[in-house]
Amino acid sequence: MRIHRNAKTTPAARAALVHRVLHEDWTYAATAAAFAVSERTVAKWVHRLHVGGADARDVTYTEDVAPILMQHSVTCHRPGEVAPMSLLT
Repeated sequence: MRIHRNAKTTPAARAALVHRVLHEDWTYAATAAAFAVSERTVAKWVHRLHVGGADARDVTYTEDVAPILMQHSVTCHRPGEVAPMSLLT
């Protein structure tokens, strides 16, 4: 998949975005705020991944969401660091 230079999300981030809406019952507004995109963008990716197409597949926590959390959150979310809770357990 090609990503244009102005894209705010990667394929993994889009998968996590869709997972939150479809499986964790996040609203479009909350998801848009968390990913710094518009509600329209959230709706677009939910629709694309929900109805099928080149990007369509089951979003899994292990393959899609956990790597994003590990890359961006675990450094602060560990015992003794600035974040209030650990994501390691």
